[in-house]
Amino acid sequence: MRVSASLAFAAIGAVMLNGSILGQPAAAAGLAPLAAPMGVTYSTVEPQIPAGIDASQIALARSMGYIRNVDVFADVNGMTLYTYNPAPKLSVDSTIGALVDNEDSKAVLEKHFPGISSNPALGQARGLSLKAVKQFLPGLTDEKLAGIDKELGAIEVPLDPANAMCVGECATEWPPFLAAADAQPTGLWSVVARPDGSHQWALDGKPVHSYSKDDKPGVAKGNKAEGKWEQAERVDSLNMLLPVGVSINETLKYDGKVLVNAEGRTLYTFDQDKPGVSVCVGQCASMWPPLEAPRLAVSVGDFSVIDRTDGLKQWAYNGQPLYTFVGDEEKGTANGDGVAQVWHQAELVRYYFPDVVKILQHPKHGPMLATLDGHTLYARDKHRFTLAGGSHDDRSALRGKPSNGAELGTASCVGDCLEEFIPLAAAADAQPWGDWTVVTRDDGMKQWAYRGFALYQYKEDQAPGDAIAHDIYELTDGRTGLYWRVALP
Repeated sequence: MRVSASLAFAAIGAVMLNGSILGQPAAAAGLAPLAAPMGVTYSTVEPQIPAGIDASQIALARSMGYIRNVDVFADVNGMTLYTYNPAPKLSVDSTIGALVDNEDSKAVLEKHFPGISSNPALGQARGLSLKAVKQFLPGLTDEKLAGIDKELGAIEVPLDPANAMCVGECATEWPPFLAAADAQPTGLWSVVARPDGSHQWALDGKPVHSYSKDDKPGVAKGNKAEGKWEQAERVDSLNMLLPVGVSINETLKYDGKVLVNAEGRTLYTFDQDKPGVSVCVGQCASMWPPLEAPRLAVSVGDFSVIDRTDGLKQWAYNGQPLYTFVGDEEKGTANGDGVAQVWHQAELVRYYFPDVVKILQHPKHGPMLATLDGHTLYARDKHRFTLAGGSHDDRSALRGKPSNGAELGTASCVGDCLEEFIPLAAAADAQPWGDWTVVTRDDGMKQWAYRGFALYQYKEDQAPGDAIAHDIYELTDGRTGLYWRVALP
């Protein structure tokens, strides 16, 4: 039975309001949102789609932003992490999203306007205040608005999130994500002391926990629970003000995100410069051209304009003058990084890679993961044929769903499979970090996994760059199959 488009979007809107599909927009992440402590990994939460909605309606909802996958921070097993975030003091000036997500304030709204919290029309109004939508709510006079404001103000005002600890029965349901006694802050991650003397990681000042009812990676059953718990979203982009002609991009080595100029050339900093002062002039400046700023340019965010001794104006980031390098012949290269140990790419985020892996540029597949001697690394993925789905050859550019990788684990290659594929060994003391995790095989061997997928070499690959095993396919039950794909960064 088909469901009408209006009913489908009403169902999607209702789920969106309670947080199962769309969470609150992630907060500005600062300068290095991907920086996380060793042992913190990433996972992807898949949306839970209401039953009865067909694929075309889901695709349309995705294209309009109603449905999205959410990348989250996770523990070493890929289980979603949450921040303990008691709702802020509420009033008619609070956003609709904040009022609906908190059970107490939601009850106040429902008392005055039955059904309002499940009205899909509110989906686009989550960022507006109750006062701002007054004209759309019949009977909401100034007098009634003042009464509602008084009721909202009587709701318990929480403690400062940094001091609001989940203990006792709360900590049994929401185990704290503990940190070692000597753990050091990194990026937005800090360490807070618990009442029992243990230490706990906090993200942006909010204590981090897991949820006892999450039973596998890729789920976040605790998101929006009680209006006080939020999945710890990973922010992939940097929300920062940039001067005209400056942008952010990844290097071809895929080792991080860096600042680039208008032509996409990597920008650099020089250790011998002083804050706001460039000492790279003459022959130095011919090799390392300064990033010129217009004569009338003014500071933008963390970018300032400095005066050079040669009369030019130059952009600086956090006081550090910025340069390009004549040795970079194409976009994405960063050949100047590390020159003389004093030149560095203007790096905003550093990605973690194990020391046994590198990025190899392949003429067909583009950048892909390889061993240090250049042998292609593979992941085994699964695919389910549907009437709308095409050939397995269509997926050569996909990186796979982390939840699939976690579900398959090492069981996707055992027995005869190991006669052809070699697990990528990890040291006994290897630590998971970011997209990289360590899985243990049945024989006790430690193996590297990327984005949830265990990695392998193929014995038939002879020369660096060979990718013979890509798209080897095995049908398992008539509609579901396993296939090998090159592992893409």
